[in-house]
Amino acid sequence: MSKIALLLLLPLLACKADMDAFTDKTFDIISKAIATIPGGYRPYEPARFFGRRNACEALAEMADFQMKWTRNAKIQPAALRVQYLRALRQIKREAAAVAMRPEYQARCRRMMRLFRRGI
Repeated sequence: MSKIALLLLLPLLACKADMDAFTDKTFDIISKAIATIPGGYRPYEPARFFGRRNACEALAEMADFQMKWTRNAKIQPAALRVQYLRALRQIKREAAAVAMRPEYQARCRRMMRLFRRGI
């Protein structure tokens, strides 16, 4: 493969990697794990995250807070807790990477709505 062809493919590969955290499977894992949080329990202050202009930055920060809380949470089964932590790590990394790209703001807002529903 020539260097030119490789340079043309790199943006496509980067775009695909950016979308990995926002798959339907990730939304399902997040939904199931949030459903295990006791009603009315808020491990963080919602006003800090919701209503910000950049949804991806807020999502990355929310994922970081959720990771800290989840390490001590009693999410059952334990496999769901592990999947949730893995999904949160991926969301934090990828939301921070796409924070300045306007085409990802709608996806980040959709993920933030999952967290809003769960608290």
